[in-house]
Amino acid sequence: MTTILYYLPATEYVGVTNRGESRIEEHKTNGKDVTDYMIIAEFEDNKDALIIESLLHKMGYLGGNKFTDVRYKSATIEDFERAFDISRRLKWNLRVKNKN
Repeated sequence: MTTILYYLPATEYVGVTNRGESRIEEHKTNGKDVTDYMIIAEFEDNKDALIIESLLHKMGYLGGNKFTDVRYKSATIEDFERAFDISRRLKWNLRVKNKN
């Protein structure tokens, strides 16, 4: 099953799901602004998607849950090397966050 990494620019929220449009609708129902949301990447390996999501959260983008937090803390150097290799192949549409 394909896992997508998505971005809600109005709130600088990054998330992963395998439910696609229904997850975006759920955000909308819960009051999040989903205007101009974008699919950043699609992954065949859910672990890769979660690690990239965790890295983006560490960079300051909103989102996350107990699963991504645990995944980030338990990630090995090999996981990060694989994630960085994947990220080099992605066409990122995110602006760099200023952590001031």
